[in-house]
Amino acid sequence: MKKTVCAVLTAGALVFAMSLPTAAQNKDNVKLQTVRMDERMERHPEIDAAIEHLREAKRNLEIARHDFGGHRAKALEHVNHALEECDRALHFDRK
Repeated sequence: MKKTVCAVLTAGALVFAMSLPTAAQNKDNVKLQTVRMDERMERHPEIDAAIEHLREAKRNLEIARHDFGGHRAKALEHVNHALEECDRALHFDRK
């Protein structure tokens, strides 16, 4: 039961974090990530933004002062897994 609740809360937090750029993005102040064109044939701003937010979430979790009963470590695992999946998605697109 606790694992399920933790997974649901973590997934909700990731969805929330990934939706922030859409809600708060200012078109005049858009920061585009530079990507070498030989690495990817086309740009994927949604996945690029998700990766950036996941990296920020990872940094925040790593410097958190409390362990929160093991939930912080589990959330880090989920964030790392999400980063791996985003990387796999980009590699899949290159094929």
